[in-house]
Amino acid sequence: CFFFNDTATTEIYTQAFVGSVRCVQETDIMFGGLIVDEADNNVKANTCNELYTVGVNDKNIVFGKQECKGDVPQKRACHCACMLNPDRMFLFGGYYDNKTRLNDVCILQITNSEYVWKRPPNHPPIKDPPENEKSPIGAPEPRADASCCLLGNKVYIFGGYGGIHYQRKNFNDFYSYDIEKYEWAKIEYENVAPDPRSGHVCFPYESKRIYLFGGWSNESQFKGVIYFDIETRNWSNQEYEAGTAVWNHSSVLVDAIPNKKYFVFGGMTGDFAEGKEREIGKYTNAIQYLDLDPAGFAWREVELDESGGKPELPLERCRSVLFYDERTSSVVIYGGWSNKWLGDGYALNVSKIVGPNYAIKSMNPDKGQLSGGTPVTIKGIGFSEGQMNVRFQSGKNFEDAIGVYVSPDELSCKTPSFEKYGPKEVEVKINRTGEELSITSCKFCFFKNTRAIRSLCYGPGIGEKCLSGQDAEFLIQARNEDGENRTSGRDTFEARVVQVVNKEVKNEEVGEDVPATKIIEEVVGEVPCEISDKDDGSYYVKYHNDKPGKVKVEVRFRNEKGILEPLRGSPFYTTFVEDGLTAAHNKLDGPLIMDTIHKTVDELETFMKETLNGASTKDKDVRSNVKTLLKVKECVRVADARKDEIVLKLDVIEEALKLFQKQNRHKESDSKKLRELGKVWTEAQKKSAAIPRKKSKLSLGQSKQRHQQVQR
Repeated sequence: CFFFNDTATTEIYTQAFVGSVRCVQETDIMFGGLIVDEADNNVKANTCNELYTVGVNDKNIVFGKQECKGDVPQKRACHCACMLNPDRMFLFGGYYDNKTRLNDVCILQITNSEYVWKRPPNHPPIKDPPENEKSPIGAPEPRADASCCLLGNKVYIFGGYGGIHYQRKNFNDFYSYDIEKYEWAKIEYENVAPDPRSGHVCFPYESKRIYLFGGWSNESQFKGVIYFDIETRNWSNQEYEAGTAVWNHSSVLVDAIPNKKYFVFGGMTGDFAEGKEREIGKYTNAIQYLDLDPAGFAWREVELDESGGKPELPLERCRSVLFYDERTSSVVIYGGWSNKWLGDGYALNVSKIVGPNYAIKSMNPDKGQLSGGTPVTIKGIGFSEGQMNVRFQSGKNFEDAIGVYVSPDELSCKTPSFEKYGPKEVEVKINRTGEELSITSCKFCFFKNTRAIRSLCYGPGIGEKCLSGQDAEFLIQARNEDGENRTSGRDTFEARVVQVVNKEVKNEEVGEDVPATKIIEEVVGEVPCEISDKDDGSYYVKYHNDKPGKVKVEVRFRNEKGILEPLRGSPFYTTFVEDGLTAAHNKLDGPLIMDTIHKTVDELETFMKETLNGASTKDKDVRSNVKTLLKVKECVRVADARKDEIVLKLDVIEEALKLFQKQNRHKESDSKKLRELGKVWTEAQKKSAAIPRKKSKLSLGQSKQRHQQVQR
């Protein structure tokens, strides 16, 4: 956000402002306020009833004085106004002069660039000059510094300062004005009324609440936000306090997406202790906004952009006007009082706060593989046909994807590759081609791609035996290229289960080294199989085989190129029997998986000890005894041949123990034994790897000698 100082382009530069600016027909309309007497050092000013169009062009405020027709309102300042619909503006009350307040209503109608003022048909005749009189149609008492806003088909007016005849008081009454029936109604409260005040602001929210902020009276000043519920007629307690009390400030409600923003600028500030003598408040040039998030409103400071140097700030002031220029995404202030009447203007670009008229809310899934290509659904607001860009960004690094329009609140896209930046969480925003990125964002996590060669399966459904006629279960655990478990789902695995038999057939080509027959595997039936994504990196697989005999289970993973690759250990073979087992043996929480793990641990423990002893050259004459060396080499060869098998079994045990922990069947002794096995296997690998290096140190003569020994 940055400020720039605007120069007014017409004679209105000499106009102080305690009037009103409202947007009508996409045009900002400024009415009334004070005209300064420059001969009196900009201190003396008189009310006016002039009307101008206002805009921001380049770095200038552009004013256009308009000739009005109809029942032009009397001159005034400190009145309140609000937009009724795209081509009408409501006007109420204000100061006629320093002694007289108003309580009349005027409505501005814009048609074909004509500005026509109309008074309601039941409005009493206008007196010139006016008097501080009670209204014959039930309008509020004459007042200025009140606040008003439109909600439904009624304008609501609260508080202000004034009174009938010579009265001078602050109000805490609430009136509604029906813009269709032209009728006033005083609202009676169901609970305690708020303190009287003037110099406050108000805004509508949703369909039944009106919020008030700030203001002051002879006795007090206010820094909190309160609201009135139209349906229950109850006032809330004070909440969402600003840092200090403020009054005679300016404000504007901006229709930002996804949450409206209520900007507040300047005013008078101060906190005066109750019972102590009143002091004069201090002028301020602070700007802040209330983020109207349905989950909870929050005050936020506007952080100014100082990348191009410290910006020139407006002079501290009160009673200025604040409006929003949609074309430049700027809030604009004009005029005000700071021990003299001001006629300057400033604009503050708030595009990073308000954002464009579209927003991203969520995306599903919120994780995907590093290589990209993950289909995602994006939910948001304000989507339109035509190209929408989806940006995935981490710091200064980003990749874009094309968003495909589905509906005003939904896009689809495929994630881009983020391989050049590595796995990480990124921020996702959207924009129309050539327009600003959304101020809202979502998180998306790029993870390392799942690899079939690292992933694994385990469970009774791929064990040695299962009971026929019962569901058989096993799990798939997805792992990335580093062997790390995936923690989310949406990978594509396929499992095929078939009944097979071994069949002896004749060899077509018979030779000296070719047997007359061979054994082939024949598929005799398909077995239905289901895979369920548990969305934690694991996948539950269930199939039902009714017949005894052997089944073949093939598990494959579809990689980012669309190619199906077999998982480690696939295919698996399981024999189904009719008796000797129970249905529980087929289950993941049954006894069979535990028995299998213990059996595997014992087998690995025996093999690793044999490998460790066999591969050790300690106390062995491998330099002169060829037979001893060959035995060591054979042990190493066997260990190397079984390397992938051993690693897979260790991984399966690890995953099974994690499952036992979830099932409350975990024993620390099992985990301890697995850790010990891992250490033994690592040591065995080191010893095996050291054998070739030792052999290379043998002299050529020793090698020949051992060759001769072998021949003998």
